[in-house]
Amino acid sequence: MLRLVLFIIYPFAIFANSIPITIEIADTDEERGWGLMGRDSLPDNHGMLFVYERQKYLSVWMFNTMMDLSVAFIDTSGVITEIRELKAYPDRMNPERPVRSLRDLALYPPGDPTVRFFRRKRITSDQKVRYVLEMQKGWFKRRGVKPGDRLVWEPGENKAMIQLQNREKKSMFSPKGE
Repeated sequence: MLRLVLFIIYPFAIFANSIPITIEIADTDEERGWGLMGRDSLPDNHGMLFVYERQKYLSVWMFNTMMDLSVAFIDTSGVITEIRELKAYPDRMNPERPVRSLRDLALYPPGDPTVRFFRRKRITSDQKVRYVLEMQKGWFKRRGVKPGDRLVWEPGENKAMIQLQNREKKSMFSPKGE
C-alpha cells in the first residue's frame, strides 16, 4: 500500500511558551521623560513599556536611575528586534541636586558634566522601533527571551505577554526529531 504524506510549511513562527508580565505604560512625553528614574528595584516580571506614536530610532539613558536594566527594542508588530543591557551610575548624580520630579531636571542643564556623561552612555536602537521595554537586569536572558520573540499587549492594559518563538530544530526524517 502506498501512502502519500503531505508536509505543510507555515510561513510564520510558532510560539511555544508565553511569559506574563505586568507593565507600567509611559506614553506621554512626561512619562517617557521620567521613566524609571529614582527607583532602586522592580518586582519580578514587572517592567515599563515606553510607547511612541510611530517607529523611529529610539535612545534610552540611565540619568538618575538607581538600578541596572535590560532593555528590549520592539517594532510596530511587537517583534523584539534587539535586547541590550544598561548600567546605572547612581554615584554620578550630585546629592546636592536631587531629582525628585521633572521640574528638578532644570538643576541639570544640557551642558552640565553629569548630563554629558549620561548622554555618552545612552544606547540607540539599531533600527526603527515603536516600543522600548525596560525590565530588571538579566530578565530577558533568565527567561530565554531573544530577538524575534514577540510582545503581545492590548493598548491601555497593564498586563502583557512575551511569546517565545519555538527554537527547536527537528528533522522530519529522524525518528525522535533529533
